[in-house]
Amino acid sequence: MDWYLRKLVYVWLKFSEYTINSIVFFYSILYNKKKKTKDFKSIGAFWYYPPDLTGSNLRIGGWRKYFIDDGYIFDDFFNNELNEYVKYIENGSWSQKYYYFSLCIWRRLPQLIKAHRYDVLWIDRSLIPFYPRKSAFLERCLNRVVSRIVVDSTDGGDYLGNPKLMEDVYRNADKITVGYRYLLQEFEKKYTDVTQVYWTIPDEKYIKKNNYSIGKKPIVGWMGSPGNFNEVLKIKEALATLNKLHPFTFRYICRDNFDLLLKGIDADHYKFGDDYYSLIASFDIGISPFMTRNMRTMGKIAMKHQEFLLTGTPQVCSPVAISEFVKNEQHAVIANDETEWVSCIKKLFHDEDLRINLGTESKLLFNKKYNYTSQYEKLKTALIGNQKENNQNSK
Repeated sequence: MDWYLRKLVYVWLKFSEYTINSIVFFYSILYNKKKKTKDFKSIGAFWYYPPDLTGSNLRIGGWRKYFIDDGYIFDDFFNNELNEYVKYIENGSWSQKYYYFSLCIWRRLPQLIKAHRYDVLWIDRSLIPFYPRKSAFLERCLNRVVSRIVVDSTDGGDYLGNPKLMEDVYRNADKITVGYRYLLQEFEKKYTDVTQVYWTIPDEKYIKKNNYSIGKKPIVGWMGSPGNFNEVLKIKEALATLNKLHPFTFRYICRDNFDLLLKGIDADHYKFGDDYYSLIASFDIGISPFMTRNMRTMGKIAMKHQEFLLTGTPQVCSPVAISEFVKNEQHAVIANDETEWVSCIKKLFHDEDLRINLGTESKLLFNKKYNYTSQYEKLKTALIGNQKENNQNSK
């Protein structure tokens, strides 16, 4: 029965895709913008992930107020919610996934046919969330109706998951924005116009650490998605060994509970909620393990790592998915393998001077590189280009 249902829903998905492609194609012919360059004043931002997913709203939506205050129109377009993502993408059958792909496609249609109202489109990854399309047909169509398309590659995971699609998307973009140096170096080998805009986090709600003394049983903290918790599980034996040498509480914030997989560790689980910022403030030491080395981990900066920099939480992290400016034992302690995770965390337990130095230097690094103010002009240039040149070319 499920086989027939899956086939039926798949047929509906392909029908939806072909129908929306046809509508957008004729729309792009009708609103074809023959004169591409002008004084850009409006930006349409197309999100990939749900706005209520922690971190999802930072890369695209976090910039809206800065552009509005600067006199630009900046409209956000998103078409999914976290509960749907968890139900259909993380936990759904293929029939449910196909259904959700088609739902995202139909939801996107009324947004796509508003593209002609904007001078610039800033697209997070690609226009249709989650669905592994074969080509960037929609992006090519919208290139006819706007003056500029900029595609943001949030991390290397989007490319790693569907390289054929992403290469097609990038080829049809006027510019690519990336958050991390590794992606800048890789993409510059293939594409002519790539700009690095550092991943930024608003710091208003975070509680900055000033007291670096710890009790007899320290709190080691982590926060993130269920998928990224797999990286924690890769060092669980090291954490269990450490707990025998120096008992501690492992406090983690995640949508799912993994306590049963953390034998030998005193686990303290919380879900994301209103107490998120106070929970992070309770961490004596933060950890950001990424034991897997691939384009996704090498092409990103982990949000938790940045949050530890922001709050001045002493942290132990892997050599990947961290700030390119971090220096070992100046901003963080870097653990290169599972054995070093034990010694590095243990070292922080016993060295208050090191904890103070890490916290002080990491806050300075964050304030210099990763706030919105420091990156706004760079992003504005990436999105709207050089206005003097644009105006000259439009004459």
